Amino acid sequence: KNYYTRTGTFDIDAAGNLVDTRGNLLLGTLANFTPTTPSATALKKYGQTSSAPQAYTVSQEELSLGDPGSQKGITLPHFLFMPAEATTNISLKGNLNSTRITDKKTTALDASQYAYTLDNTNKTISLNGQIPLSTTSLGAKAGDSVVVKVKDGDGKFSEFSTTLEGDGTWQINDKSLKFMDFANLEVNAEVTSLVEVPNKEKLTSDIYNADGTKSLVTINLTKQIPQAGDQTIWDAVATITDASGAVQNTAMGSLTFNGSGRLVANTLTSVGGVNLNFEGDGDADVYNGMTSSANARKDFNIKRDGYAEGLLSKYSVDDRGNIMANFDNTRAFPVAKVALYHFINDQGVAKVGDNLYEATANSGEPFFYKNKAGETVYVRKF
Repeated sequence: KNYYTRTGTFDIDAAGNLVDTRGNLLLGTLANFTPTTPSATALKKYGQTSSAPQAYTVSQEELSLGDPGSQKGITLPHFLFMPAEATTNISLKGNLNSTRITDKKTTALDASQYAYTLDNTNKTISLNGQIPLSTTSLGAKAGDSVVVKVKDGDGKFSEFSTTLEGDGTWQINDKSLKFMDFANLEVNAEVTSLVEVPNKEKLTSDIYNADGTKSLVTINLTKQIPQAGDQTIWDAVATITDASGAVQNTAMGSLTFNGSGRLVANTLTSVGGVNLNFEGDGDADVYNGMTSSANARKDFNIKRDGYAEGLLSKYSVDDRGNIMANFDNTRAFPVAKVALYHFINDQGVAKVGDNLYEATANSGEPFFYKNKAGETVYVRKF
């Protein structure tokens, strides 16, 4: 026979039943518990390897109360085990800063690109040369510095500099080598240019393997230079390494962004069976995937699924009437939902004991509230 109470004081007895102070079972809807064989690590952590009670795993789904008459006593397993779940998806958001970066690049000139003459009487040197100028941001241009270094056999040296003309020519005239040995001179020339260098970014995320061990996904991104048109393309290399650093999988591709910084093409979609999502939630009106814009904050946000194996650490109740199983891997899932009954006439129930009542003709049959979709809902918080 079912009784009803207005008190919320319950405890778990030795058999795992959720009961009141008199041993009456609390009614509700249970999740599906499936017998399972825990790992050796889990058994050791549980503290019993040979005489451990039956272990169960639970379906990780939201619970909905059934009909009022189908509710059963809530029994909670003592040994609840959650097998590890391998990571299959990584979502990556943020901005790849496409601000142009420059750095000095020094290139030694080939001896065929310049000539020099020595004036033995006046102890001077004159040089001239010409190099092809670059039409991109990657090579020499007018105004770049040319440095000539002269060294003799005794280790004495002199250094002179000039700049490139608009046609790539340069010259240095009548520079003194007064104290140097003309019989044994070494002459070298080099050009120093301010050139564009590729932007680089590294994104990482740990992942779980099927056995619960961890690996690391590293995505190295390098901006292609020079860029063509208003698009920005980043070459990407994804690598999975194990705990020792050994490479397990590698994949390559590229990410192409339009002039607005929005990702329009991606050929790096997975690595080692793990899907890589750079496109965001797929909302055509509100783009929230990876972007590439200049002078913008990075704000990288990387999420992945999967988790390590877990053991039950405690049970708790949330404000929606769910009895939650909390695991030591930080996961939590509902394992039961408490039945909260209502009556047409709450005052019509008959008292049969301290905080115990039963339905009567005056109270009407117990029922659950439902929303417009026909789903059972609570009108009170726990």
